[in-house]
Amino acid sequence: MPARPVVFHLLLCLATAGGTATAHAQEFSAHLGTTGSGSALSSHYSWQVDYRQALHRHVAWSLAWINEGHEPSHHRDGLAAQLWAVLPFHSETFSLSFGAGAYHYFDTRFLPGGTTANIHGWTPVYSLAATYYTASPWFLRLTANRINRANDLETNSLVAGLGYTFGERRTRTRPASRSLITDHELTLFFGQSIVNTAASEEALATAIEFRSGLSPHFEWSAAWINEGDPQIIRRNGFTTQLWLVEAFLDRSLTLGLGVGPYLLFDRKHTPIPGQDNPRSLAGLVSPTATLRLSAHWQTRLTWNRVVSNYNRDADIFLLGLGYRWGDGS
Repeated sequence: MPARPVVFHLLLCLATAGGTATAHAQEFSAHLGTTGSGSALSSHYSWQVDYRQALHRHVAWSLAWINEGHEPSHHRDGLAAQLWAVLPFHSETFSLSFGAGAYHYFDTRFLPGGTTANIHGWTPVYSLAATYYTASPWFLRLTANRINRANDLETNSLVAGLGYTFGERRTRTRPASRSLITDHELTLFFGQSIVNTAASEEALATAIEFRSGLSPHFEWSAAWINEGDPQIIRRNGFTTQLWLVEAFLDRSLTLGLGVGPYLLFDRKHTPIPGQDNPRSLAGLVSPTATLRLSAHWQTRLTWNRVVSNYNRDADIFLLGLGYRWGDGS
């Protein structure tokens, strides 16, 4: 299923907001805890990674990837975009915040007879978080999430995590960076593909990607991906993506999120009547992180979620070595 246009609109809105708040704190955190369906809270594990940026002392926005664990008949995770109201206490060493937003979920549903279905959709998500900021850039955060019912599943989760603050927590003014994070980049990847079915079939995956900066916080990429041969599929194809990116630690570390179409060829998928080849159009949602090794070389880690329209969603985990060039390298 192609990635919905609203995802692009969401990234555009968040990037615009982030561009006006470069002087405010940027927080990255990882969390682990428990989740349950209905009124339960301890059925299964839950984890999430979270990027939050302040717009004002009392307002922030965030993007988070939430994994709801393995509920009966469901393996669900997804991307949550939220707006937060923040209440700081005790000279801003402690804060309470309430977030509300939209959750785009990817649900592997287990059906009678041993078959699976990959179901995608939107539902509201509400969160309450308590944060303790240390004297260093590190902080501790406890978060409770409520994900509304969708596809016969609603969950509550409680997760605790450790985070790192980039920039200033308090509002200050400084000019925004106008230079590109990436001029041009070519990366060769190796990794693993995992099909989202009951058996979680795996295979060696490879990819090659060209990337170019469009603006200080936007990048464009084109890539060829080979998902290998995990038996149930045998796919490869071309993707082009738009990325929202941010740099940290004097640009030695970057984080980003990309979305775009994936034109794939699956030799184990029966073509539709009248079609000569097993071609299909899917969506691709991809968190990424880079670590610079030198002026021109860097490593890139990318997690691609393939959003198919024939119950063959997959995760493609890729680690690559890239070469950068251009005026900003």
